[in-house]
Amino acid sequence: MNYLILISILLSFINSYTSSLTCRYESNVEYTGCYIGGASYVSASECCYLCTTQPLCAGWVYDQRTYYCSLIGNLNYRRYRCGVMSGSKGTIDSLPGVVTESTTKSLSTTSSNVVQSTTTKASGCIIEFGINYPGNDIGGQYNVNSLDECCNLCGSNPSCQAFAYMDSAKYCFFKGSSDSSNRQTYDGIISGVVTIR
Repeated sequence: MNYLILISILLSFINSYTSSLTCRYESNVEYTGCYIGGASYVSASECCYLCTTQPLCAGWVYDQRTYYCSLIGNLNYRRYRCGVMSGSKGTIDSLPGVVTESTTKSLSTTSSNVVQSTTTKASGCIIEFGINYPGNDIGGQYNVNSLDECCNLCGSNPSCQAFAYMDSAKYCFFKGSSDSSNRQTYDGIISGVVTIR
């Protein structure tokens, strides 16, 4: 019986600690490197927390579709991957370089094979939950259904360097810059900086 109370207290502490973490994420970006472990059925915040508890962890990748967290020991490079979020222990200056990928896809027809080259147009963004960078607004858009969509809309506008997304209103605020000296805690806002266009 005492074990149940202890476990309950410990889980409560971990949940309150992980919800208070301010993790920097890149949406639609996958970090590659040496896989050192992982966990299933966790949130992105818990994935960040797991990495901070492991001395060998340099970064992590969270797959939003499978709820799987991969811990990475050394970061080789970043690449676009729809539906994943990545984060690291270092600063933005210490992130690995970006690899721009072109994929080649064969389209079969009855008379011949046609090869079509496609390039990914989606953007990658560093994401901060519960943070707002007030000011520097250059516009916005209603009916934005997801954080990823807000990131991609900002990334497709050359003047947009950052954004703030309000999920409750489905509104994406476009920012000409992000002033870190003006950073504010704001429940219900998710801010991001475009890192891959």
